[in-house]
Amino acid sequence: MAFSIRGSGIYGIYCKSTGLCYYVGQSKNLRARYKQHGLLCDIVKAITTEEVQVRILEKCASADLDVKEVSWIAALHLAGMPLQNRAVGGRAGRRIS
Repeated sequence: MAFSIRGSGIYGIYCKSTGLCYYVGQSKNLRARYKQHGLLCDIVKAITTEEVQVRILEKCASADLDVKEVSWIAALHLAGMPLQNRAVGGRAGRRIS
């Protein structure tokens, strides 16, 4: 089945068997990012390539990517997800303490 989502947005890398989200990112080209999911599992050492599931969390305009990514990272942290993001999101690059 082809991945048909086009455009920009926020995605999450989840473990299929546990449903836990391990990484949140942004992309101006979600379809291209999805095709790289094997490379994305290098970011998430806790799950194997077979267990990686890329989910589109929200489609948005490119101009809104930074704000939306920060918002999703904060919300999923509050929900107790074991995110491995090293920064709070967006281009600011501030580290998570």
